[in-house]
Amino acid sequence: MQIIKKNLILYVSVFVLLLGANIFTFHNHSFYNNPIVRIDSADTAPSNSASKSSNSEESLYDQVLEGRIMNSVYKGQTIILKNSFFSSELYQDSFSKGDEVFITLNSQGSTSLSGTITGLKRDKYVVLLLSALLMLLVFLEKRKGLLTMISLFLNITVFYSLLTWYQDGTDILTVCILASLFFTLFSLTFLNGFSRKTLAAVLSTILSVTTTMAIFMVVMNNSREIDFAYMEYLIMPGDARAIFLSGILIGGLGSIMDIAITMSSAINEIQRKNPSVTVKALFSSGRTIGDDIMGTMINVLLFTYVCGGIPMTILLLKNDIPPANIISVYMPYEIYRFLIGSIGILLAIPVSLVISILFTKGGKHLCFWH
Repeated sequence: MQIIKKNLILYVSVFVLLLGANIFTFHNHSFYNNPIVRIDSADTAPSNSASKSSNSEESLYDQVLEGRIMNSVYKGQTIILKNSFFSSELYQDSFSKGDEVFITLNSQGSTSLSGTITGLKRDKYVVLLLSALLMLLVFLEKRKGLLTMISLFLNITVFYSLLTWYQDGTDILTVCILASLFFTLFSLTFLNGFSRKTLAAVLSTILSVTTTMAIFMVVMNNSREIDFAYMEYLIMPGDARAIFLSGILIGGLGSIMDIAITMSSAINEIQRKNPSVTVKALFSSGRTIGDDIMGTMINVLLFTYVCGGIPMTILLLKNDIPPANIISVYMPYEIYRFLIGSIGILLAIPVSLVISILFTKGGKHLCFWH
């Protein structure tokens, strides 16, 4: 009964907190400097113009939108806005009644106002989705879900703060190394507590990531220069290498952390359930677990990187560029990241297994936490 009461208090507290966040987001117009307009009516009609591509013809539509200004000194006043969009909505969105948009005022006459739409106010949709995620976390995982929610916010906050260091002149690779250390130490200890299995997971993650990056640096320094795709826009070309390494470091960290804590928890649980288990049996069980998760984690990494390239791939295919050219010319960056991340996953399994067994069988001599 006591557990049910605590869970109920947790559910109600999180629900009230998220409800408050949503209410605030739906009424936070005064916190924005740019004028925001809530659309009350939208009149849409086909335009006489059209844009043609190699495979299809897009229709152009014109909109006349009427709405109310929700903030600034013109709050409450009616404004007429014009908008044009193609059927694909690639360059410009279509809008409907109830949408809220940012505008730039064009005229401020005494009789009417007019402006140009600069974008859709999307924060309330983000908060709604985030609330759904957090409610599911807490409902399904209870206290663990709450800790995950807190760690997520803190990690995002810390990463944002570290990015300000880059703006102040700190090297981006240094920033990402510091971020990786924080994510590893904080996330694992905050979610799993101070224990032998946590310390084993932390050391396994740091050692696996360091080894992976060292191997890649050796290969990188003894091979032809890597084609840093999509980085030609950088003002300082010297930043390309640091950005590339930073992306690999952060991109592979999550998978390696997952493997490290999975192996550490599994070995610790086997030892807890059967204290007399031998080292040979632990190695055998650990190898079986590693074999089971290896293929899944590598595929997860592949899907993660592939999904980021889908928009560019479709755009290139629409322009009649062969798939072979897309892979060889436009996607080497993603391929490098996937291959290096996969190497990190493969290294993390034996490293995590060995360290976990050392801490499990010899924990009293290796760790202060019992």
